[in-house]
Amino acid sequence: MTTSRRRTSRAGAARRATGPLYELSAVGRATGAALSLLKSWCEQGILVPAIDARGTGTRRYFDRATVLRAAILVELRHLLGTRLRLGEIGEWVATLNPGLIHRQRDPARVYLLASRVGDSLSEAYVPVSEEDPEKFMHTLRQWRAAVVLDLTAINERVWTALEE
Repeated sequence: MTTSRRRTSRAGAARRATGPLYELSAVGRATGAALSLLKSWCEQGILVPAIDARGTGTRRYFDRATVLRAAILVELRHLLGTRLRLGEIGEWVATLNPGLIHRQRDPARVYLLASRVGDSLSEAYVPVSEEDPEKFMHTLRQWRAAVVLDLTAINERVWTALEE
């Protein structure tokens, strides 16, 4: 189990963008989110573009880690309902360690477990291999309640859509 306590600042995420960048329309196609929703998340600071729009006629560009953050938020909205007000959850997703969520194709399934620990949200990244399937259940039993997302499936869907 890998538990992340290290956070990245939202402002710092924009300065460290590496690799290919994607326009808002590509992010919408890859995540299934409406462009208006993605724009709203940008305005709220939940999604931070690698390159922000600088006036009329300019575009926002997003790195892969931010596209994955958007996909995670979309999955949470599907799970918890469209009336979900992101607030704390959006801020939490915005600060997930990009090194842990930026996985193109893992050989093992990787799950993101989210739970409240004290006054804050906490996460664990649990790789599940065929040799040790009990590891996932052991980690899950440590928390009273948790949201579980299959990062491998989210990654596969996002990367396939971005490569089209």
